[in-house]
Amino acid sequence: MVQARENLAKLQDPTLAKLMDLSRLKISVEQVPRIGGGGFRAAPIQYNVRGSDLDQLVGVSESVIQRIRQVPGIVDINSTYDSGKPQVDVRPDRDRISDLLMTTEDVGKAVQTLIGGRKATTFEEDGETCDVRVRLTESDRDRPEAILGVPVRTGHGALVDLRSIVQLDSVDGPVRIDRQDRNRQITILANLEKPKKLAAAIEDIGKIEEEIGLPEGVTSKFTGSGEMMEESFANINFSLMLAIVLIYMVLAAQFESLVHPLTVMLSLPLSIVGALGLLAITGRTLNIFSMIGMIMLMGLVTKNAILLIDYTNLLRRQGMPRDQAVLAAGPVRLRPILMTAMSTIAGMIPVAIGFGAGAETRAPMGTCIVGGMVTSTVLTLIVIPVVYTVMDDIGGWFRRLLFGIESASANIEATESPSGGNGSRPVHETLILTGGNGDDDDTIEARPKEEPIEQDG
Repeated sequence: MVQARENLAKLQDPTLAKLMDLSRLKISVEQVPRIGGGGFRAAPIQYNVRGSDLDQLVGVSESVIQRIRQVPGIVDINSTYDSGKPQVDVRPDRDRISDLLMTTEDVGKAVQTLIGGRKATTFEEDGETCDVRVRLTESDRDRPEAILGVPVRTGHGALVDLRSIVQLDSVDGPVRIDRQDRNRQITILANLEKPKKLAAAIEDIGKIEEEIGLPEGVTSKFTGSGEMMEESFANINFSLMLAIVLIYMVLAAQFESLVHPLTVMLSLPLSIVGALGLLAITGRTLNIFSMIGMIMLMGLVTKNAILLIDYTNLLRRQGMPRDQAVLAAGPVRLRPILMTAMSTIAGMIPVAIGFGAGAETRAPMGTCIVGGMVTSTVLTLIVIPVVYTVMDDIGGWFRRLLFGIESASANIEATESPSGGNGSRPVHETLILTGGNGDDDDTIEARPKEEPIEQDG
C-alpha cells in the first residue's frame, strides 16, 4: 500500500506537466479515494466562498484564484463554477401582466406546461404504466423566437402571445449551483506540490483573503482535508490540556502538595523540545499521529521526575536536610531512571524507523516519543533538582508569609534537654545513609551519637 502511494505521487507531477499546455481545459490530477461518491472531492485544498449573490461570488472566487496561482507549491487550481451553459431568461413585464388581470405565477405555469410539459393521464399496457405528458411540438419550442408565440390566457379569458408580456434574454448560465447553509457556494479546488504542506497552504490563502477583503454578505470556509485537520488539531489540543490537568491532580494527591507537582511537570516542556527537534532532523511533520505521541509523552516523562522527587521527600521525612537529600537522591535513582528510559526508547526505535505496513502513520508518533524521552531523561537529572530547591524556597516563603509557618527545608536537629543535676550533656542525632546501591530498600537511620559524660569527684 505504501509503495503504491509513492508510485502515484511520482506519476502526479510529470502527468500534470504534460497536460499544462491544454490551457482551455480544467486539469486536476488527483489520487482516487478509496471511498467515493457523495459529491466529495479528493483535492487537499477546498476553499468555499458563500453568499446570496452569485455574480458577487464569481467575482470574489476569480480574484482569489488569480492570487493563488502566484503562490508556489499550489497547483491544479479550479473551481466548481462553470458559466459555459447557454440559457434563455424569461423576464416578465409586471405592469402589463397586472393590466391583464394576471400574475407572474400564471405566466410561469403556462410556460412550464407548454414548454416543459405536464402530466395529463397514465397509459397502461402489458402491466406497465407510463405517464402521458402534454406539451407543444418540438418545432414550436426548439427556438427562443418560437417561445414568444406561445398563447397565454389572460384574466379576461382572452388569449395573448407570450411576446406581449415577457422579454427574453440569452445569457450564459452556470452548469450547476451549489448551496450550503442556505447560501450559494463556489468551491475553489487545488492540489499541493512537494514539499508544500497543507497547513502552510491554508495560511497563504488566509493571507490572500485578508489582502483582498471579502465583501459584505460573503463568507469563506475550508472544507475537506483542511476542515478535518482543523477539527483534529482542536480535539488533540483539548486532549493535551486535559492530560496536563489530570496529571497535576494526580501528582498533587500523591505528594500532598501544590508546589511539587509543578516541579515534576517541568519535564513536559523538556520532552517537547526533543520531540520537535527529532521531527525536524528526520524531516517528518507535526501531524495528528505525532500529536498522539506527545500525549503519550505526558505520562512517560513525568515518571523520571517522580522517582527523583519522591525519594528526595522520603529522605527529608527521615530527617536529612534538603540540599543533602537532593544530592543523595540523584545517584540512588540514576539506575532505575536510566533503565526505564532506555527500555522505552529501545521499544519505540523500530516504530520511529518505520518498519512494516502502515509505518508512515506510526513513524511520527515513535519519533516524538524517542526524541522526548532522550531529552527529558538527560535534562531531568540536571534541571529537576535545581527547580525542586527553588520551588521549595518559594513554597516556604509563601508559608511564612500567609501562615507564619517555618519552611520545611530547615535542617532537622533532634536534641534532648539536660535532666536533673547529673551534668549530662545534650545528645545530638547524627544522620547516617545506609545502602546506596540503587535498591528501593535504601534507608536513612537516625542513630544517637554517644558522648562521654563527665562527672565530678
